[in-house]
Parts: sequence; structure tokens; C-alpha cells
Amino acid sequence: MPIDGTLSDVSILVIDERPFRGGYVAEVLKAAGALIAGPFDNPAAAVAWSSDTDTLPMLAYIGFTAAPDQSLIDRLDSLGLSCLAVCSESLGEREGIAPRMSLRPPLAAFQIVDALSHLHDACRDRGRAWMDMAANG
Repeated sequence: MPIDGTLSDVSILVIDERPFRGGYVAEVLKAAGALIAGPFDNPAAAVAWSSDTDTLPMLAYIGFTAAPDQSLIDRLDSLGLSCLAVCSESLGEREGIAPRMSLRPPLAAFQIVDALSHLHDACRDRGRAWMDMAANG
């Protein structure tokens, strides 16, 4: 499945506890046209970065062996970042501010790109709905 341009100019924060996998995912996302923040292999460093930056990305990819720490998910949610988690455990049904989804490994790079593309579409659709609600207020 071709991935060139699929995520053209979409900014994505990459956090993965495994530096090699995080670097690989970042390169795949760049090949798909994404603008990358990271990759970070330490969630605390990613949170600190997000607190210090003026320009937050639109989406977040997080990769963990088990489930990511709930405080990281809460922080990303508080920033309004839609999140794709690749981990062996689901993020759960808890409703967040921003759309989120999870995938379980093993999976191919194109599946990550495809999932982030769908998440981006959901964000755009949700943004349109918010604008429509505000206009019809």
C-alpha cells in the first residue's frame, strides 16, 4: 500500500518506549508527508517538550509494550491531541476530549499510517462539527 503524501503536512508527536521502533515509525511517517516532533523514548521528556513549545502537533503516536501510563494519556488529552496508541492493551472506553484509537502489534507500517490518517479525518470532521455548532449557536 503506497503511503507517500498520505499525511501531508500533518504534525505528529512520536513517543515510543523503544527508541529503534520510535525512530522507524518517525521515518515512515515522514515518508508519508508528516511533520514530526520527536521521537521521544521518555514520556516525561515528551510532556516537558509539549509544555515548552508554542506549536503543538495535531496528533500523537505512542508505542508501549503494555498500556501507556494514564497520566500521559490524560496530558495528551488535555492538550487536545488525538492519540493513536500501539500497545498490547487497549486504551479503554474512557471518553476523552480528542478522538483516540489503539492498535495491537504486530502490524505493518502502512497500518500505522492508515490509522493516523483516519484519526486525522476524524479530527477534521469533529472540527467541522464544532464550527457548525458555533455558527448555528
